[in-house]
Amino acid sequence: TRTGAATAPKLYDFAIDPPQLEMLEQPSNSSLKVKVKVANLGQAVTPSKTLHLYISGVDENGKLLPFAPETLIQNFNVSLPSTNGYSLSQDTYSQLLPDNSGWMDLLEQGYSLRIRAEIVAASDEWSSLNNSISRDWKLEHIPYVP
Repeated sequence: TRTGAATAPKLYDFAIDPPQLEMLEQPSNSSLKVKVKVANLGQAVTPSKTLHLYISGVDENGKLLPFAPETLIQNFNVSLPSTNGYSLSQDTYSQLLPDNSGWMDLLEQGYSLRIRAEIVAASDEWSSLNNSISRDWKLEHIPYVP
């Protein structure tokens, strides 16, 4: 039995899809592009939040490499309208990695890259379970985009 007033319903909920990594082919070299899709699963407009994108190098066991620690790639301001019926409110955020950053070198040496996306949850959000997600990428699994 509840005692006191009911808590107000929490009407917005960020959800982050696993980060994607693409290889963009260019005439002289290839570049890496990180993409992350964020959705609002709630029936209210989200407040403005910051999406943080991180990258790190990992070995074949998923252990962080001491010479390639987690590094912030980019911050994005995220604010999404409500989701109604079958119309999902979502947006995709992307960032090119600098060619001279050394991340491609790690891939060519047989290591993997871990991309992590995070939106810090607030107390008024429905659920924080899908506000942070990471994915590891090996060179042979990165799709080429012409």
